[in-house]
Amino acid sequence: MATWMWALIIGTIPTGIVGLVLEKRLEALFHDLRIAAAAMMVNGVLLWFGDRLTRARAERAPEDLTFRQAFLVNLAQIGALIPGFSCSGLTIIAGVGAGMSSEKAVEFSFLLGTPIIFAAGVLELPKLFHAPDQLFDAVLGGVLTGIAVYLSVRFLMRYFEGRGRLAAFGLYCVVAGAFCLGWFMLHPQPV
Repeated sequence: MATWMWALIIGTIPTGIVGLVLEKRLEALFHDLRIAAAAMMVNGVLLWFGDRLTRARAERAPEDLTFRQAFLVNLAQIGALIPGFSCSGLTIIAGVGAGMSSEKAVEFSFLLGTPIIFAAGVLELPKLFHAPDQLFDAVLGGVLTGIAVYLSVRFLMRYFEGRGRLAAFGLYCVVAGAFCLGWFMLHPQPV
């Protein structure tokens, strides 16, 4: 357990640094929905190839997750700072590529995302104090998001334990991203 904790700490550092250094530039990406739609399509292709990787590799669970593995898996998490990319999908693929079994990669992926999401929330808290009328909406949104995340993680853990495939989600991302990109191209966003 202590090894996992250190792996999570080491694994969180690259994404935290990139997120802090490029915060304003990354935030600007969220304003162009065409970027999110295109990234969603690329994400789908990566998930499809990642699924092929998980099927091609022998599933061998390492006894202990090394710091090197944690760091490499977290490098994939940096991609999730771009809107449209799946944090868990990218880190699962990287985890399998680093030698973890699919189940261990899924477990580590969800654990790895938690500190980053928590830190991002803490960094946004001061903005709420400048807009107290939005505090209730933010708290309600946080509670509902927490419930949705809990239910999603439970579903996904069962899905992958039952030999679920990333390719299905990858196909969904390509189709949904293509539809959204087409929509946003035909209906430009107001400036």
